[in-house]
Amino acid sequence: MNMEEYKDLIQVPLGRVHADKVINNARIINTYTGKVQSGLKVAIKGSRIAYVGTSDSMVGEETEVIDATGMFLAPGYIDPHGHTDFGANPITLVNEILPRGTTAIMTDTKSLTAALGVTGIQALLDMTEQLPLKFFYAVTAANPIFPHLEGEESLSMEEYTRFINHPRVLAVGELVSWVRAIDLDETVLSKLNLARRLNKRIEGHGAGCSPETLNALINVGITSCHESITPEEIQHRINLGIHAMLRHGSIRSDLEALSRVITMDPELDTRWMMLTPDCFSPGDILTHGYMVFLVEEAIRCGVPPVKAIQMATINPAQYLGIDRVVGGIGPSRYADILFLEHPSLPAPVKVMVNGEIVAENGKLIQHSQLNCPRFHPGNWRSGRVPSFKAAVTEHFLVKAVAADGEYEQVPVIKIVNRTITKLDYVKLPVKSGELIINDEDILKISMLHINRDRFATAFMKGYGASIGGLATSTAHDHHTPFVIGNNEDDMALAFNRMMEIGGGLVLVDGGQIKGECPMVIGGIMSNRDMGSLNRELKVIEQYLMERGCKSGPLITLDFLAHTGVPFIRITPSGLYDVRSKEILFS
Repeated sequence: MNMEEYKDLIQVPLGRVHADKVINNARIINTYTGKVQSGLKVAIKGSRIAYVGTSDSMVGEETEVIDATGMFLAPGYIDPHGHTDFGANPITLVNEILPRGTTAIMTDTKSLTAALGVTGIQALLDMTEQLPLKFFYAVTAANPIFPHLEGEESLSMEEYTRFINHPRVLAVGELVSWVRAIDLDETVLSKLNLARRLNKRIEGHGAGCSPETLNALINVGITSCHESITPEEIQHRINLGIHAMLRHGSIRSDLEALSRVITMDPELDTRWMMLTPDCFSPGDILTHGYMVFLVEEAIRCGVPPVKAIQMATINPAQYLGIDRVVGGIGPSRYADILFLEHPSLPAPVKVMVNGEIVAENGKLIQHSQLNCPRFHPGNWRSGRVPSFKAAVTEHFLVKAVAADGEYEQVPVIKIVNRTITKLDYVKLPVKSGELIINDEDILKISMLHINRDRFATAFMKGYGASIGGLATSTAHDHHTPFVIGNNEDDMALAFNRMMEIGGGLVLVDGGQIKGECPMVIGGIMSNRDMGSLNRELKVIEQYLMERGCKSGPLITLDFLAHTGVPFIRITPSGLYDVRSKEILFS
């Protein structure tokens, strides 16, 4: 806000300067008090709300009067914990979710940072600078989770310091590598201590933490946690003085259970609770919208409508320290206003952003133009790029210890559900000095080795689909490319094609490419519109499910390398047991 705008804003309530717009005859959902007010006008000057009250003194001949009879006004919805730095690009995301009421997001940057280093963070800041939806960011302090196994830190202290001071960076990203913090890793603690001195938030990841560990993590500095899966865990986090997020998205949908912390105790103070999807797939965004779906689901689960709206507006705004500009309908706040038919019907009829109507009946009046940068493998973080020219069949052969004709027992990743795995063992026959797959349920999994000159290959079971090769550069948390499959020729073809198209996913079966989804922004983000991205992913997903995969096969694929989740994962150093901290097979 420049000085002229600042002065005008001050003078509008006094009748010395006329408002640009005045909204009349609406009822206001006051997120500050939890009450619904009537008989008030909302005056807007430029992009800001200048006045809320009963006076007409700021209405002039040039003032546009908006009659909102029968409407309820709510502030725009805010996601306090997004992961919008992979998959769909932020421009197409805005085009899909802004007309359905989400007007601000605080999102992690760890994925595009892991993919591109500082170039990734800067690309996100640049892409979102002029978008109508307000993007705020969190910067990673610890990625990858285990540098000695997964490659060098994606941000140096100098680079981290540069971005943690950026005005749109509000937090440290999700601290998945909390073990490093409580083990007093000085690299991590130095970054977190700087964030604390700057009064930045520190996003927690307390999945499965004991009460003692959670206390230690609060001493580390975490200010929130989105990993609760029971009402008791929500209550425990609030009792300890950190903000609790009720998660309901594509990876986990726990709102039915979590909402009971409110419905079973109507007097409970909900100011420390927020709603977040954590992550929504392109298909779910197209189907459900975004934050509006969580508000709808919370209401369906019995949360009072105004409380549900508070959990998606003022609560996240206050948590993030941006409540002076968003989160409520009050003077000096941005005029990000939703026109609702009723508090129990949170899908907006109209959406106003910065004082302008940008959407009606779920449709944008003007789309943001797709203009995304491309970052092909030559621009990737070096640890993600092979030193060899192309993958060949021999890269995926696994030498046996036992003699030909014998069987050798090997550890495998056994898939339990979309994100959880466990340790299992299988006996594989030996032929020509190599371990041979003899079961349709067993696949090889080969990740680019930490030295980049070969692959670290192990075995997995329980994926469901017997396929030749499925290559990806999108998997969490460090996004090192890998390929799964039961045919070495198909695995090589899939991997090489994936690198050729700039990263993403490529499915090969029987020597033929069955589906591919280019992710030309660092190998983890599409430059296409949401619908095109979803169609490309659906082709691959449908093929996998027709061959036996259960729900969410691409989510499962993305988590096979995530060492922040139990229990057995592939890493650039080999098959890793998260609990015992041992490499089991390489």
